[in-house]
Amino acid sequence: MNAFFDKYVNSSTTLKQFVEQYDVTLKSKIENESIADFSSFTSTIPLISDFEFEKQFQSAYTHDMFREFQAEIGGMLYCNVSYIGSDGHTSTYQVYDVSKGKDGTSKTKVYNVLSNEHKFEVLSQCHFFEFKGIICRHILKVLIAKNVTQVTSEYILDHWRKDIKRSHNFVRNCYEDFDSPEEQVRQDSLFYLSNKISEMAIKSDDMYEFAKKKLEELHEDMVNHECNTTADEEDSACMTIRSPLQVCRKGRPPSKRLESNRYKSSGNKGRKSVGAFDVSSSAPVSIFFLFESLYSRIKYSVSEQKLW
Repeated sequence: MNAFFDKYVNSSTTLKQFVEQYDVTLKSKIENESIADFSSFTSTIPLISDFEFEKQFQSAYTHDMFREFQAEIGGMLYCNVSYIGSDGHTSTYQVYDVSKGKDGTSKTKVYNVLSNEHKFEVLSQCHFFEFKGIICRHILKVLIAKNVTQVTSEYILDHWRKDIKRSHNFVRNCYEDFDSPEEQVRQDSLFYLSNKISEMAIKSDDMYEFAKKKLEELHEDMVNHECNTTADEEDSACMTIRSPLQVCRKGRPPSKRLESNRYKSSGNKGRKSVGAFDVSSSAPVSIFFLFESLYSRIKYSVSEQKLW
């Protein structure tokens, strides 16, 4: 079983359960990575020695990788080093690593460590750095014997650093809110272009300063362009709205439809206003007439709103 699904599926998990647990597993992994990144940026792990290179890795590596590096510092206490000789720019050391086996007995292994003074390279026979990406205890022991306080940048790998924002961190997952597909395509295109610029800019100080200056100018131009675009949109939105020209209505005046027979028979005497009726009068007013009048008034109001 793949370690990615540990604690979520087992050998007896059905296909239906696997599909359901896959979504839970993926979401849990994303949350754990976010928590680990936040912890690496906001807290520090205490040092276990006074070596300067430990402080160097403390400020650069994530918590998980720094703990593995501290394990190599602790294992360095069980190592002894001896100088063998030098062949031009390359010096040879032997490191005796004492470890305990499963049966509790002590075992001593000898590793050759080559140090190139010209290229500032240190290679160990255990190849732990090439395999794991962390300086092994044998190289650390040789560095201490040579009074080296700090390591070069080539031994601090970028994919273990916590101060580098990787491009895959900007890739949205299914648990984030997507905007539009067009926006996602534009984002991917810009990230691809920015990564190419970054790879070229980090090669030298001159390229770095040139790229930084151009990016600052581009950012300023984009801010100004955004402000101008927003101002134009606001000006276009502020339109003067005028009342439409008054025209003669077609057909019979609406007031004729709202008058009762009592008002029509009495002529102009006691004529009510348009659309009005007196429910307090002693004359009987049927419920049907009330609803009919109310419907006519609502219909008239809707027609007035459409005209205006």
